[in-house]
Amino acid sequence: MKDKDLATLFENCFPSTLDTTVLRASEQDTFIITGDINAMWLRDSMFQVLPYMRFAKRDEKLMEMLHGLVRRHLESVLIDPYANGFNEFANDNHYMVDNRIPPMPPTVWEGKYELDSLCAVIKLNYEVVTADSGNVTFLQPVVRQWIKAMEIILDTMSDQQKSTEMQDNIYPYMFFRRYPHGVFEYYPRKNATGYTGMIRSAFRPSDDMTSMDFLVPSNIMASVALQQLMELCGTMADTFPEYSRRNGDIKCNAGSLHRLFLLLLLFFVSLWILLQWYGYQPYTVEYLNY
Repeated sequence: MKDKDLATLFENCFPSTLDTTVLRASEQDTFIITGDINAMWLRDSMFQVLPYMRFAKRDEKLMEMLHGLVRRHLESVLIDPYANGFNEFANDNHYMVDNRIPPMPPTVWEGKYELDSLCAVIKLNYEVVTADSGNVTFLQPVVRQWIKAMEIILDTMSDQQKSTEMQDNIYPYMFFRRYPHGVFEYYPRKNATGYTGMIRSAFRPSDDMTSMDFLVPSNIMASVALQQLMELCGTMADTFPEYSRRNGDIKCNAGSLHRLFLLLLLFFVSLWILLQWYGYQPYTVEYLNY
């Protein structure tokens, strides 16, 4: 870099994740804390390592660390697809004592359902495989776990597509937290929605509760992640032909969700333009929730 100050800043900041947040790194398991808390966020840990992808092919230890993080993400989804933050061990250490459905396992640090957390698991897989020129052989020891984790992600997305009426008083996710100054509470009857094909997200990427369930940026991220999952399934089926049928099923389900997203996004963008054109700005967001 020509700018020495910028070069110094980059030199100090770029390796910060490796120097300060990687608590464990190996081919089998990598645990990366979010920074100020000794817990791992699925979304945060993916973005923390994203800048290193371009160098992983030339650095064996770096690639092993990324492989270990992929495994940790898969394990986390198998433990609890509705959680955003996880402990390194099953020590029953939680941010707060929350009332939640489903109950929080000991490995979960915080049990906020955020759609982008599930998308981050897919994106991490995709970016690591892409960085290694499409090589998925590192997943051979955990291929069954990989398939199961992806099936759980798609099942969770499908469950959170259902309208309040379609859920028929059987809710896969509810959340209640009491603060000295108030409460955090999320339950479908309070946040009633109709069916649109979009996916609910109880919390935003900031970990704050959503005012309206159909968080558009997270749904757009889901659309991209589903397309990435379809590509991954093709590669997995070619590499592990004995699992080609199950990979084909995942690819088919992901494809159905992805095509629906494209139609919905086209519809909502057209609706937004129409409402803006006719001067109905105050009502735009309210209409989008239904």
